[in-house]
Amino acid sequence: MDQVEAYLKAHTMQKKDLQYMFDEFSEEIAKMRGRCADLGCGLGISSELLLKILPDRSTVVGVDISEPMIKYAAAKYSDQPRLSFIQLDIATKTLPPQLLGTFDNIVSTMCIHWCNDYKQVFENIFKLLRPGGKALVLFLAKHPVFPVYSRLQAYKEYETLMNDYSHYITFLQDDEHPEITTKKILEKSGFQVLHCSYRERTYVFENWDEIQRYAVAVNPFLKRITNEDEEKKYKEDLARELRNTEHAFLNEIDGKERTEKRILSVYRLLIAYFKKPTLIDVCKIQ
Repeated sequence: MDQVEAYLKAHTMQKKDLQYMFDEFSEEIAKMRGRCADLGCGLGISSELLLKILPDRSTVVGVDISEPMIKYAAAKYSDQPRLSFIQLDIATKTLPPQLLGTFDNIVSTMCIHWCNDYKQVFENIFKLLRPGGKALVLFLAKHPVFPVYSRLQAYKEYETLMNDYSHYITFLQDDEHPEITTKKILEKSGFQVLHCSYRERTYVFENWDEIQRYAVAVNPFLKRITNEDEEKKYKEDLARELRNTEHAFLNEIDGKERTEKRILSVYRLLIAYFKKPTLIDVCKIQ
């Protein structure tokens, strides 16, 4: 199964959180005029939803590190003149000069927690925005799937495959005060923080197959495995660790007249809304 196919089969939870943020910040998004970047756009689903609630003359540029994702999104939404896509690593230390200061607004959902150098990400967002531009971001602050990576890496056969597993765990996973940490990072990057909050969220998986599809879709190590038998073995080990984990999302809930048990996932999100100050803003602060 390729990356695009895996995401197509397991993006329901991400879409739910995306809509959750868009609903709460609908007034702020409705005021986002001009050119807006959607960082971590994936298959373009978030870009399409964003375009629907932006003012009529606004445009959206979907941005993602994955070439297959960008190609899929560009082909699917080729009939949308206000929607375009570019491939870019948002954590790069060398942003394309032609992109600097060209965005009026930036939105990002379920992307930043995958970036190891998160400070660089926020610095890049600052560089991409025009003065006065605003950004609205949502990302995982804590999730029970991340400890599974460390346990899998302890398997002898996965020591090398997953030797960098810590790079794929959100920087806030073990932070006791994630909103304070994030606010400090944003302010150090030069932003005015308008909102920063830490939220508990839940999602109910209908069965074990669904939760495994999700875990496979977001797993960054599977693409490194080229042997089919080894891939099958890895997925089996991943499924077993998911079942054996002591974390909340494996609490089982009996539904009425169901032959299968549902699985409750409890995780935390960080939502932040911030602004790149104008010269006038800077003078007021001073």
